[in-house]
Amino acid sequence: MRHSGLSALNKKICEKNISKKLNIHSNLSTDQYGSLVSDETEERSMIRKLFKYYKNHAMKVDYSNVLDLSVSNIDEKIYCNPIVKNKEYEKYIEYLDLTDNSNWTCTTMDKRPGFFLIRGLFSKKNQIKWLSRCLLEYPENGAMTNLNCNGQQIYSDVFSNYGKKLRWVTKGYDYNWTTKEYPKQQTSDFPKEFSLIFELVCLILNLEETKADTAIINYYPKKATLSVHTDHSERRLDKPLVSLSFGQSAVFLLGGKSEEDNVDPILLNSGDIMVMHGEQRLAYHAVPRIISTTKFEGKEFNEFPQSVLEYSNNNRVNITIRQCD
Repeated sequence: MRHSGLSALNKKICEKNISKKLNIHSNLSTDQYGSLVSDETEERSMIRKLFKYYKNHAMKVDYSNVLDLSVSNIDEKIYCNPIVKNKEYEKYIEYLDLTDNSNWTCTTMDKRPGFFLIRGLFSKKNQIKWLSRCLLEYPENGAMTNLNCNGQQIYSDVFSNYGKKLRWVTKGYDYNWTTKEYPKQQTSDFPKEFSLIFELVCLILNLEETKADTAIINYYPKKATLSVHTDHSERRLDKPLVSLSFGQSAVFLLGGKSEEDNVDPILLNSGDIMVMHGEQRLAYHAVPRIISTTKFEGKEFNEFPQSVLEYSNNNRVNITIRQCD
């Protein structure tokens, strides 16, 4: 995977790979939330064409145009810089068991003001700690999930009994997937670690004071996808989205305010923190593909349940933290 010009990407993938390699039929598929998506819908815009290409498991996908933002690319005006040490980070490092500040980096793209990719905060062991909470803690004690949103009473031992069917959990304000709205008041607990990592990210990026109050946890099996959309339901759209990735990697498509705007396919790895703020806050985006890149194995992981390790070695979990009010 490398940096590449977008015009070449669009021409190569959208014209050659899609037009010549795919037989396009009008049928229906579903994303990981069960939303119906037709091939006809996917063909309408650039981001949907790319979504269709990368999600296709029936053909060999070319990932050479997916951006790896772990290094700078001066020609593309992509800059990966170390995050300067700051004593104010210490309380967050201690509470969240983060790595030393000297390991942290932040990548920016000149053409995308408001987009940031922060890396190096989570050791592999800490990544598994977060994955364990996502599987064993956050879906419990009355949390709203895709398993109980239709009136079913599934509130305990969720992962052990229904792990393969778990797709999302909401914390804080329980998002209504039907009306695409948040309630007027918080309806569930909001983990302290969510608030703290959100505060730390805003501190690193020197963003104005912000208080996270809601989060959506997404669970991605190998062939799961997240369809093209914007996050516009929050009442505070001037506040950033902070997205944590754990487990396996993902191809993340980042477009613009229109579906016809240019699209950047970006590789998101376990431990990455992606931020969408300002001009990027309402950009169209999607996750068409999960890629197996990470292995959690060795003595340091012996304290974790085998079921958690097995899940983490085959799936991706994403936590998107935001401010609703």
